Amino acid sequence: MGTRIRRYKLSAITLLALTMLWLAPPAWARTITDAAGRTVEIPDLIARVLPAGPPAALLLFTLAPRKMLGWAHKPHDDALALLDPAAAQLPELGALTHGDEIDSGLIRSQKPDLILDIGTVSPRYRDLADRVQKETGVPYLLLDGSLARTPGLYRQLGEILDETATADRLAAEADRILAQTRQAVAASSVPRPSAYYGRNENGLAAVGPASISAEPLALLGLANVVPADQPRGDIEASTLLAWNPALVLTMSESFALRLRTDAAFASLAAVEDQRVLLLPKLPFGWIDEPPSVNRLLGLLWLGHKLHPAGFTDDLRTSVRSFFHDFYRRDLSEAELDRILQP
Repeated sequence: MGTRIRRYKLSAITLLALTMLWLAPPAWARTITDAAGRTVEIPDLIARVLPAGPPAALLLFTLAPRKMLGWAHKPHDDALALLDPAAAQLPELGALTHGDEIDSGLIRSQKPDLILDIGTVSPRYRDLADRVQKETGVPYLLLDGSLARTPGLYRQLGEILDETATADRLAAEADRILAQTRQAVAASSVPRPSAYYGRNENGLAAVGPASISAEPLALLGLANVVPADQPRGDIEASTLLAWNPALVLTMSESFALRLRTDAAFASLAAVEDQRVLLLPKLPFGWIDEPPSVNRLLGLLWLGHKLHPAGFTDDLRTSVRSFFHDFYRRDLSEAELDRILQP
């Protein structure tokens, strides 16, 4: 009798435990609301992350390179030489999409726990996230890649990937650079200069104020001469002359040289005042290309150029510290010279 009672109690406990397990949410899943308002269930432990594009790849590399499956577009050799050697070991995976067609085979072959997209939050990218997740069954997070929100982005992703210590450290440094920039602009007595940032090798791909690529200009207190309704695509040289910016920013050596030597641009205010600034672009562009955490370096470099009273620290020391913290690379003096003197 006693034995049967003990067996009955054990069976009841087992039944209760099984019932609780059936009713409880799975311990291996979490629910995250991304920047597009999408509710996404993700694994509790994430070891394999597939970046959807270059901005996500770069931020992921700075935070959790061991969990990154590869580059959307692998950096060229000159760039890889200035990064943690782990960068060269990661393969180039290519884009997740080809036009409107999703490369489901590529995605499944990588067996990711999570797909991560960072950048502009718009209906276009929300729809892409929904489509990729539906077709592959892999959870897909779209997070806001705004430059001003970089510290919060690090902290959020650090929680998701269980990399909080590194995330907090990088977020604090991003906070410091952004705060220094804002304080320097607020304290400046110089009138807000008009500015033009030209992308592409010809420098004539105008970047409007609503573009994620134009965020550094606004943070630095510059007035973007490109109208908000300017169509995408290259402008004519005559259009740039009509806008007549007091400052031109570019990462194209050929465009900077053309502005300084072509008589057609001699009357441009930025040319007359020798205010054509050729930005560094190693290992990634310092103002764009991609629009990711690399832009923090652009704030430092342009801050020293435009607001020296607010950026009294040594630029070389600041750049060296950034490379150490974000790219896990200690630069030599010769490498620093090469980077800072494009």
